[in-house]
Amino acid sequence: MAREEVSLRFGDKVKVTGVEVFLPKKITYSKIIKKELSVREGFPRGSFHLYIQTPKGRKRVSTRLSLLWSCEVIVFAEDLAKGERVYPWAVEEKREYMNRCPRQNIDPEEIVNYITLRNVRKGELVKRSYLKR
Repeated sequence: MAREEVSLRFGDKVKVTGVEVFLPKKITYSKIIKKELSVREGFPRGSFHLYIQTPKGRKRVSTRLSLLWSCEVIVFAEDLAKGERVYPWAVEEKREYMNRCPRQNIDPEEIVNYITLRNVRKGELVKRSYLKR
């Protein structure tokens, strides 16, 4: 139920990777009173609360969610050695699911003005600290 609520609210912008329900023992209930989703966009954790009617009264069942967010990132398209010039074809934009989306203040078209400060591998995120003008 938690996965459906997250999907309704955020669509394909997020993947639920884990659902942890906190229940000391099995509960029988007659109806669901309220559903409450507590997820902030871009954060790797959230919660889902279910308020139910039981024979002994109302109860709240809590669930912890582990999330991955869809991010547009710039990655290296090939391996580069330290001191090598970075050309536009050496980087590519890619959509990946991550805990948090990184801030990348790098324009792929302006990347030709940079050299690498260390060896980088194909598929690795482009970080400003790896580059020098």
